[in-house]
This record gives sequence, structure tokens and C-alpha cells, in this order.
Amino acid sequence: LNYSMMRVGHLFHPLLFLLIQQCISSYAFQLVTTSTIQGLSSRDLHNFLATPTNWPKIVASSHSVREVQCDSPNRIDVPLQVGGKVEEVFGLPPL
Repeated sequence: LNYSMMRVGHLFHPLLFLLIQQCISSYAFQLVTTSTIQGLSSRDLHNFLATPTNWPKIVASSHSVREVQCDSPNRIDVPLQVGGKVEEVFGLPPL
């Protein structure tokens, strides 16, 4: 961004500042949930939820999950690591 274009005197224009702040904050979305399941450790539960092959079993709209064809594909039968990629098909199967 060229901040000099947004200056009004020596102050940032308030509306432009709010717009930029909103755009930046929209990328910081995070979803956090808490659950307790009897007889299952938090690690086991996390591993179950993070394993792509389990997603169609627990999410009604998830039809299937496939490995992404790339230089370093991720296995779909183990927990997905940060930055990992898979392809998930939602809804009805593709025609």
C-alpha cells in the first residue's frame, strides 16, 4: 500500500484506516470449540478429528476426501498437519 496517498495532512483518513483494519482482521479468523467425550483422551479425539478419512463419518455434508496431487501429497489416513492439503468433496458426488 502507498500510505502517502491516504494521508490528509499528517493524519490517515479515518475511513481508509477502518477499511484497511477490517481487511487485515478478516484474515485472522479462528474457530475454537471445546468438547468432552468419556473414555477418550484429548489427543485421541484430536487425532480422530484431524484425520481426513474420518470427516465424511462425522460431517453430514462431507462426501469424500482425496489426496491432493502435488509435490508432497499428504496421506489422508493420518492426522492432517499444519499447512497440509487435501481435497474434500461436499454435498452430492460430482457428476
